[in-house]
Amino acid sequence: MDIKELIDRLELFKALSPAHKESIVRVCLKGPFRKGDTLFFEGQKGDSIFFLAEGTVRLCKTTADGKEVVIRTVEPGELFAEVVLFERPSYPVGAIASRSGTVYRVQKADFLRLLDQSGFRNDFLAHLMQRLRYGGQINPLVLAKNARTSVEMLERFYLSKLETAQFTEDLHAPKPSKRQRREKATFTAPPQPADDLRTRLNKAACASGWVIAG
Repeated sequence: MDIKELIDRLELFKALSPAHKESIVRVCLKGPFRKGDTLFFEGQKGDSIFFLAEGTVRLCKTTADGKEVVIRTVEPGELFAEVVLFERPSYPVGAIASRSGTVYRVQKADFLRLLDQSGFRNDFLAHLMQRLRYGGQINPLVLAKNARTSVEMLERFYLSKLETAQFTEDLHAPKPSKRQRREKATFTAPPQPADDLRTRLNKAACASGWVIAG
């Protein structure tokens, strides 16, 4: 299975325009692996996402007594390790080849650079919003789960941009006095009502200065 076929099959990317799919293809790296090879270790810095073309890969965690617990078995045509794009800085599981095969990977830095391009970003986020908006027409039983997953992914993306901007702003901000630091440490904000998913997304997007497509 080549990378173009893989992207066409993956729910996360299949609705992208041909040009934007090609953008992903151009940053893909292809490599073979053998049974028993470790693609990445649990806790290792998460620098890539993976598309499995051939073979099988088991995602596993190691218990305190050194035993391997299989969390999921990845089959050809599936995406894995996408958690490191927006959620975690490191791989929460290890990936070990159960059967020899071929994998494509996209480095996280390359994918984030694609998202910095407005055309690609709007296409990608519009697809996620469509899954949120129309998911119930496809399978009502998983609408709530899909909605939360899509919106939380978008929220994490926007908040990562906001945190980067806030960090830059903080570098140039005057240092607070000891009194201000004490007041900040002792102040407890009153509880706020839980926002619905769309409100959370809109708040994160507006705060970061980004525009929601669709």
